Amino acid sequence: MSNLDSNNSNTPKKVRKDKISLNKRQKQFVENFLFNGNNGTKAYMLAYENDNEKSSAVRASELLKMTKIRNEIERRQAEIKEHNLTHIASATEILQFYTQVMINPDNKLDQRMKAGEYLGKSMGLFVDRLETTSETNFVIELGDSSKKQLDVIDMPVDQIEYGEE
Repeated sequence: MSNLDSNNSNTPKKVRKDKISLNKRQKQFVENFLFNGNNGTKAYMLAYENDNEKSSAVRASELLKMTKIRNEIERRQAEIKEHNLTHIASATEILQFYTQVMINPDNKLDQRMKAGEYLGKSMGLFVDRLETTSETNFVIELGDSSKKQLDVIDMPVDQIEYGEE
């Protein structure tokens, strides 16, 4: 066997090691795992849209035992360290992210709605309004079947005049 032949047989192995083939959800799992501080359960819940924490923990553990998943996590961690990717998202990037989540028809409706809610709140579109009246009546029943009515007044306590009835 010539050197050329042996190099050709080694090349595919090297390519396979450098380029790890993960499906879409596995890629999302890896990204969520790194983004959420190496929390496998949360990463699984996000990537696989699973609300059950116990089953997500089990499935995440299974994924993390897979060589190709571990290799991809290690590769991404090395990439982050190499490029010092400690970037903090700007307000514009956050708004762009929520917009992308909201308009992506592949996302679940509740995810899209939540992204829209966050966008609206960040833009001040939703304002909580409380309506109050200045007079509120309370009736206190005393043990001797007499009733006392209290008027709640909207003024500082030190300015209230007390009198006998």
